[in-house]
Amino acid sequence: MLATSKEWERPRPVEASCSEGVLKVLKGCRTILKGNRHDSLYILQGSVETGESNLAETAKDETRLWHSRLAHMSQRGMELLVKKGFLDSSKVSSLKFCEDCIYGKTHRVNFSTGQHTTKNPLDYVHSDLWGAPSVPLSF
Repeated sequence: MLATSKEWERPRPVEASCSEGVLKVLKGCRTILKGNRHDSLYILQGSVETGESNLAETAKDETRLWHSRLAHMSQRGMELLVKKGFLDSSKVSSLKFCEDCIYGKTHRVNFSTGQHTTKNPLDYVHSDLWGAPSVPLSF
């Protein structure tokens, strides 16, 4: 295992000390690694140490996942797929609140209908102000 001398200048969660060309990596009062300096590299001598790890396991309920995969299908629709055998019943339970479904069902407010009273022709003229788009021709 190799490490450059500049990598050990940054703050780390473990302590490292360098003196007389020897690098020591400490965790608490215990030396984890030692290394000798050759030019700008430290050649580390040590073995891999296994430690503890924390594991967070998600619930087996995949209702929300399937709800999203099936284009935000309703609870009733997913239950129908379970009855037909397309979905495993252990993966689908009651569907909780889905914020994306709420946003998807909102509608824009329409403009009110315009009231125009004209007496003579051309009193009220509608024109397209944007015009035709300028799109380059492709050959």
